[in-house]
Order: sequence, then structure tokens, then C-alpha cells
Amino acid sequence: MCKVQKFAVTRAALSQIEAFKNRMGWRFKWYSSFGRDFNRDYNDSFTKDEVASQKMYYNYKVYKVQLF
Repeated sequence: MCKVQKFAVTRAALSQIEAFKNRMGWRFKWYSSFGRDFNRDYNDSFTKDEVASQKMYYNYKVYKVQLF
């Protein structure tokens, strides 16, 4: 038998996450990385210099990306 778990990690503050989760009636685990290095550790957020250069390291590769 396979057991599946679902969770989310968001940069928002935990109080914002809990309020939204309760309003939507969601019951899965949702964690906050607010004020932490989690997103940088997993190459899932970018510095201002990276955004300005349009070169971002993501998923083990450097991509040329143009953001808004």
C-alpha cells in the first residue's frame, strides 16, 4: 500500500498562511519559509542581481529568463 502526503512551502508569514488556509477550508500541511533560507537553499528564489542579469540557476542549470 502506498501512502501519499501533500504539503506546501510558501514565503508568506505563517499567520497569513493559516488565515488563507482556514478561509479556503484546506487541511493539508502548509509551512512558512518566511525569514529563512529554505528557498535559496533549494535554488527556488533569486537575488536582485540574478533578476537584473536575467541569468538564474534553477533545477541544476542556468537559465536566461526575462521577468516582467
